[in-house]
Amino acid sequence: MSGSESKSFSYRPDVDGLRAVAVISVVFYHVGFAGFSGGFVGVDIFFVISGYLIARLLQDELVTGHFSIAGFYERRARRILPALMTVVFSSLVVGGIFLGPKAYLELAESALATAFFGSNFYFWKDSGDYFADSLVLEPLLHTWSLAVEEQFYLLFPLMLWGMRGLAAHARSGIFALICLVSFFSAVLIVEQAPTAAFYLLPSRVWELGIGVMLALRPATTSVRRWHREALALTGLVAILVAVLVYDETITFPGLSALLPCLGAAALIRAGEYGPTLIGGWLSLRPMVFMGLISYSLYLWHWPVLAFLRSISGTIELVLPVASGVVLTSFVFAVLSWRLVEQPFRRRPPYGPDRCRVFFASLAGLAAVMALSGTVLQTDGLPERLPEPVRLAYPDAADRNPYRKPCFKRLPEEGLCYFGAHGRPEIIHDQTGDFLLWGDSHALAALPAIGVAVGELGRSGFFAGESGCPPLLGVDRVDDEPGMYCADFNAAVMEMLEQRDDLGTVILLARWALATEGHGVPGELAEPAILDDDDINTETPTDPSGNYALFRSGLEATVTAILATGRRVVLIGGVPEIGWHVPDALARHRRFGSAMPQPPEIDAVLQRNQRAHRVMHRLARLEGVSYILPAPWLCNPACPVEEGGRPLYYDDEHLTKNGALSLLLPIMRDVLR
Repeated sequence: MSGSESKSFSYRPDVDGLRAVAVISVVFYHVGFAGFSGGFVGVDIFFVISGYLIARLLQDELVTGHFSIAGFYERRARRILPALMTVVFSSLVVGGIFLGPKAYLELAESALATAFFGSNFYFWKDSGDYFADSLVLEPLLHTWSLAVEEQFYLLFPLMLWGMRGLAAHARSGIFALICLVSFFSAVLIVEQAPTAAFYLLPSRVWELGIGVMLALRPATTSVRRWHREALALTGLVAILVAVLVYDETITFPGLSALLPCLGAAALIRAGEYGPTLIGGWLSLRPMVFMGLISYSLYLWHWPVLAFLRSISGTIELVLPVASGVVLTSFVFAVLSWRLVEQPFRRRPPYGPDRCRVFFASLAGLAAVMALSGTVLQTDGLPERLPEPVRLAYPDAADRNPYRKPCFKRLPEEGLCYFGAHGRPEIIHDQTGDFLLWGDSHALAALPAIGVAVGELGRSGFFAGESGCPPLLGVDRVDDEPGMYCADFNAAVMEMLEQRDDLGTVILLARWALATEGHGVPGELAEPAILDDDDINTETPTDPSGNYALFRSGLEATVTAILATGRRVVLIGGVPEIGWHVPDALARHRRFGSAMPQPPEIDAVLQRNQRAHRVMHRLARLEGVSYILPAPWLCNPACPVEEGGRPLYYDDEHLTKNGALSLLLPIMRDVLR
């Protein structure tokens, strides 16, 4: 990605042309151009090129006695940091103008992670699947690959220097072994933990290592023209097949990453052997120029795209808009290359010396840290927004007080106590009257349920896990590293069997997602795939079996609760809106954009039809009651704001005030 370190050794214009192929593939894939469904492999091509160029330079320096660790990191600082810090700081500035508090807070977190080359860890832990639709609004998502590279280059020069006394074939053998271990690790990890395999260095080392191996074992003999033409053609075909045929459904990286990586290696090696027709095409001036600006183009294109999507509220881009993104990114890239990259890469007397490079790098880092820290300390800096826009977002007073202390806790860790005492807290040795059991939708409803229970002079506990409806014996297998819903729900049921209190169990979740396996139209949500907890059955890859598992799982849960002598209250799902309510309100108030149409009662009932059928049948059992909130709330359109404030904090979860306004009257009626 970062490209060549220097042109002091024999310059390869065809390698710059190959970088052009890589960056064009990535950019065209990201903007959604037809025919580039596998363009994400451009990053893998970058890894091979980077490993080759940097290992080649370091190898030459070792041979000539000019190797210097300080010199290497100075070159990396000159090459990487000026443009990167410019893009990161610019993203923070633009985000401060256009993003809501929560999105700006997340941008600041990712900016800090990027500044310290840890964004691959950040997006792995906090955001998840790279291909998830929800990540298209993350302006710095693409920096994960830079983090992988720089983590590799923290170790590689030291390793190469440490092996300087070994014979060339010994060094090559050691790196070949490292590459093999990394490759087979990637093949194994991608099946069990695909997100970790995608973002983290251990499963990417072999891709950089292919380039390293090419540099450590350069071509020393010539081959016939047709041999190198065939090798170059094979490499180009391998890359084109990956770009044109691969898509987001492929298991990646792992075996599938071999094709583009070996294709890039074949083109590099063919160029070492001598000139080829494809090498000549790659060496054309337009291709070389695109390769020269590829780093800046890679850096700029994704923030441009992410901010456009955030501001417009549209994920899918029509062709003219997508073309405009490409053109805008190209202009930014050329300016960045000329005004930022090139001045810092020049050495004295035409450019800054080492001290000034490191000082400028530290200054850029300090600026990013200062602005990001301010955003984090002020919880997204909401005061920067005009008041009508600020009111479109939930503020501190509208925040669910139960989220941090109460969510994602196993019973053995102590559950959150709510009700008559009026405040959420973790209590181990108290009795209660109610148990609220569910997922994040149950958490969103907890402020209303807590008030309703408190008004009765009673209390209860909350057991909730993200994405886990209370379905005994059922797991979610679409998320990674895993939700372990079956284990969580089994632990809650075991707790109920061991206690004598909690006479009423309230079950509430996003039932429609569990039954249908997908969000409502327009929602940025990945499929929810249910599976039974039998390790001997094959794991499903689509939600076609969800309904049967939902029905059996909910029946098992209700039956088990009734067997303990308790009452069960089933609460149907709240209306899912399908678009981010605060962002839509903010766009409407800032730019005059038309508000999307909220769903109406008929659509909500249709969406919940199969879940309703199961719960309605269970309500015939003695000790079970059921209420569907939608008919109480939608008349016929479902409300999304009240008094200028949003009732949802995203596209499906109620704010605290939303819960109190919409659900409290229902809960009072149900629980008294």
